[in-house]
Amino acid sequence: MARIRRCYTSGLTKGGADMFAENLPGFPDNIRPSSSGGYWIVMSAIRPNPGFSTIDFVAERPWIKKIVFKLLNQETVMKLVPKYSLVLELNEDGSYKRSFHDPHGMVVAHPSEAHEHDGHLYLGSFRSPFICKLNLKDI
Repeated sequence: MARIRRCYTSGLTKGGADMFAENLPGFPDNIRPSSSGGYWIVMSAIRPNPGFSTIDFVAERPWIKKIVFKLLNQETVMKLVPKYSLVLELNEDGSYKRSFHDPHGMVVAHPSEAHEHDGHLYLGSFRSPFICKLNLKDI
């Protein structure tokens, strides 16, 4: 779950796939191009490192996930997910370029979308009625 597979849609490797990034610090939600030729990766939830990851554990056991969602509604489950916000910029080869952290989700909790435009990175969340605007020139 904490990985990104690259699928080729044209060229000599059309129809093929490879591993673009593995063992990510969180679970990727959306991928958008960055102005540097790489990609912005928004993490919907993080994985503790080191430590036990409940999400990793449940992902390998779909029957547990079914039971949890029968017993608890989505709102209750979301309260259990840490509000740590993480956005990564990866190079075109999948290596880390930079990252932005909001450890307590005070600016934007549970980000799900990133879009770069005119030197700013806009972050959206399915849980918030607003967007966050980050000036990349100041960083």
